[in-house]
Amino acid sequence: MKDLYAVFHVPYKASLLEITKAYFNQCLKNPSFCFYYTKIFKILACTPYKMMYDSLFFQIDIRTMTFFQVSLSEEEEYELAHVIALLEYFMDLVYDSKYFYQHSNYLNELDSWYNELVSIIDDLKRQIKSFYLS
Repeated sequence: MKDLYAVFHVPYKASLLEITKAYFNQCLKNPSFCFYYTKIFKILACTPYKMMYDSLFFQIDIRTMTFFQVSLSEEEEYELAHVIALLEYFMDLVYDSKYFYQHSNYLNELDSWYNELVSIIDDLKRQIKSFYLS
């Protein structure tokens, strides 16, 4: 079984920015898997989920990770803001596909995916501390 980092082709110590870029790139390469990639992205991009995953998969004591904080340089924040804008555009583009499909299962999955991605993007936006970018 591949670990979640291997799915995105990023190292275990990948930054939030690297994970976000990898998610976006994987969605562009395989749009049919974007619902699946979003589940993985939620685990790797949201600090509590990432800490829990890392502690379970890599046998790391979670108590050593409690003070873990993601801090980005201003340049990384600028890049993250750019990737977030691309993700929002991609998200709206995929969500607009609902007008072409009438399958209720797909429409339900699409709504669920959209809401989950909005939540993740909001978390990413909270990582941006720069006055100029917020």
